[in-house]
Amino acid sequence: PRGGVSPGGGLLRAGMAARSRRTAHASGRADARPARRVMGEEGVVPASPPRLRSSGCDLVGGKMLALLLLLLPLAGQAAWQVSTIAGSGSVGHMDGFGTSAVLGGPEGLAMDSDENTVYFADGGGGAQPAVRSLTLSTKRVRTVAALPAGSCPAGVASSGGVVWVADRCRHVLLHLVPPSEVGASANVTSVAGSPGVAGHQEGALALFDAPGGLAVSGDGGVVWIADRNNKRVRIWQAGAATASTLVGTGAGVAADGDSAAADVGDPVDVALSANGLLLYVVDGDSVRAVSLTPQGFGGYGGVRTLVTSTALLGARALGVEASGESVVVVGGSMAVHSLALTAQGDASPPVVLAGAEGEGGLVA
Repeated sequence: PRGGVSPGGGLLRAGMAARSRRTAHASGRADARPARRVMGEEGVVPASPPRLRSSGCDLVGGKMLALLLLLLPLAGQAAWQVSTIAGSGSVGHMDGFGTSAVLGGPEGLAMDSDENTVYFADGGGGAQPAVRSLTLSTKRVRTVAALPAGSCPAGVASSGGVVWVADRCRHVLLHLVPPSEVGASANVTSVAGSPGVAGHQEGALALFDAPGGLAVSGDGGVVWIADRNNKRVRIWQAGAATASTLVGTGAGVAADGDSAAADVGDPVDVALSANGLLLYVVDGDSVRAVSLTPQGFGGYGGVRTLVTSTALLGARALGVEASGESVVVVGGSMAVHSLALTAQGDASPPVVLAGAEGEGGLVA
């Protein structure tokens, strides 16, 4: 499952997916922008907070059955502000505006490329699991599509109005196109995996085992899947309708190196880098990078660990901020952490942006 954190007791229920970005696999270009860093008593931290734009942010999450958005700090403030933008705090399912909407347990959220629509899975509250949307400009929450009974929607990714959902209980990848008319429901199609069948198989007859976090290319042609119980990061080629493994042998022992030696241990979520050349993976207590080009470290499929920290244990989701200079991780130690990326391809130690480590949740 995507995190093993219960919504009870005020604990964090969070989901995050990288914004859709057009990949640059063939270009081989490197991101030459260095991360700005300063030294402080607690180590290397970003010189300024990551710029997750309020109209095009990657980071959205739910807490206490309410949908939250991390906003930029006001002038002169050192910490980020956490505020509720949708969800009443009651358990259930009802469309509406802002805090009049009722949510059951939002998870696996994704910003569409229009930078105004957030799609999220809502599988709690005793209602039928569904994909719902939040329009940031109006704070309107509406149900886009009902999902099959028994679904446990986890990862969500979106590009150009097309939504992909990982169903961890039914072990399938779902596809839907949200309707433009309010009140209409989208058709949901299972495009990969066999409903109710857990396993590992490549190709057109692909099988998954509790798929979780998703990322999608800007053109919507490639979906990356954290296939958690299979201990692999998988690729779904939408045009060819086939699945393959990007990295992972199933052994569950994390290892850096080229594609022949690299492995993942416990892949929970994935996010595409700002330049489309890397795929970031939350893997146990680490954030790791997988090369998507032959020119990357170890070639295509090579893996490098960016940072390992006990503060990241239990992390459930990650995203890349607007400039590509930081990775933001949600859920580790029940807090939101920022990892500044360095020009050398490493990351700084995690810095808490919101929440307090060990306190069991974010407090708005």
